[in-house]
Amino acid sequence: MPYQNESYMGSGDVFMQAYDDSGVLTGPKEQVGNADSYAINAPAIEKAERKGKMRQNWGQVIHSIIKSTEQSLSIVFTDFIRSVLAKIMMGTDTATSQTAGNDATPQDVIAVLGGWVDMGHMKLDPATPPVVQDETDTTTYVEDTDYEIDYQGGWLHALEGGAITDAETLHVVNTWLAYTGWKVTANTKTQVNVKIEMLTENKAGSALGKLTVHKVQLETSEDLAWLSEEYIDFGFGGNIITVDAGSWEYEQFD
Repeated sequence: MPYQNESYMGSGDVFMQAYDDSGVLTGPKEQVGNADSYAINAPAIEKAERKGKMRQNWGQVIHSIIKSTEQSLSIVFTDFIRSVLAKIMMGTDTATSQTAGNDATPQDVIAVLGGWVDMGHMKLDPATPPVVQDETDTTTYVEDTDYEIDYQGGWLHALEGGAITDAETLHVVNTWLAYTGWKVTANTKTQVNVKIEMLTENKAGSALGKLTVHKVQLETSEDLAWLSEEYIDFGFGGNIITVDAGSWEYEQFD
């Protein structure tokens, strides 16, 4: 039979499904974006060996048993998406939203001279700037002279040299825009266990396949560089845990 090249160059789409606290798979398989690398690492094998001390076998292994085998994986994602961030932060993600509106009556805001204070809503409407007055509603302060507004954060900054005094009670009327989004609260979980499946295509041929890791306990392997001049990666490692279905397997089909 003539030799046939069977090289492999991997591509694939990665999906994860989470285990709940009782060890049951829950929720849908979720595609988790572009994986820049994905490797099943070589197993770490712990052996017990007995070596001979006789003249003819001194220093030679005369008996050996494998006590345990551990295997891990490493995977790096490049997409900044909610599900990946929640897992790398060992956290819980929730939906967030804000309905457009305005203050029906002025709210009290305690000024901090030279500092920023929260006014209760993010994403203020720049087309309808806040109205900032003194506590008696007789003096209206001037933006960029007496105070600054961060419209994204919904914060007020009383300016040095302006008419607002430190710890003064201000009456503020805000108008804010609607938004929808999500929030991840970090470190709400002590461990994250998932099933990982990757639908593969061999770019060195045409074969399709599926790589399945039945259960892995994820650990974060990359720092989160929130200020960066480069694209950041989201790296995981983790020990593969054997379940009734096995540890991991690769299936190839026409």
